[in-house]
Amino acid sequence: MFASCGTGGFSPRRAGLSLIELLLVLMIGAVLTSMASPRVGHLQAVRALVNAQNSAIFLAARARAVAVERGKTARLEVDPLGDRAWIVVLPSDTVSLVDYRDEFAADVFTTTGTTLTVCYTPRGFALPSCTSPNLPAFVGFSRGRDTLRVRVRPLGQVEKYE
Repeated sequence: MFASCGTGGFSPRRAGLSLIELLLVLMIGAVLTSMASPRVGHLQAVRALVNAQNSAIFLAARARAVAVERGKTARLEVDPLGDRAWIVVLPSDTVSLVDYRDEFAADVFTTTGTTLTVCYTPRGFALPSCTSPNLPAFVGFSRGRDTLRVRVRPLGQVEKYE
């Protein structure tokens, strides 16, 4: 009775997504991304502070090692106004410099608000005449509302302080 010529008048169904389905998936992705991005930014800030904290501990260990290796007094200085720290082998050879503002986007602060100086002897001990009189002292790093600190102890050790 009826002649069959292919699909019987219906168009074949194509595989794939319609435009509405594609837009719906993109909107869901955009909503999820906007919810996650503030948290990712906060995690990046905290990671940068941890890196700054570890850098300060490494810099103090390096100052002590440089003093022992060279057989000369080495001075570790932390400047909260410039957000920097450096090692100087006396009389005036700058060995290492860390700019916390550029490298970690972190602000530096000290207990007194002034430059903290710790001198290491060629035997690796801190000199009482060079260290700040208020040891233990704290060096802190802040970024936004987050803050981490390290403690400088009387013999020149630097350790994490929560």
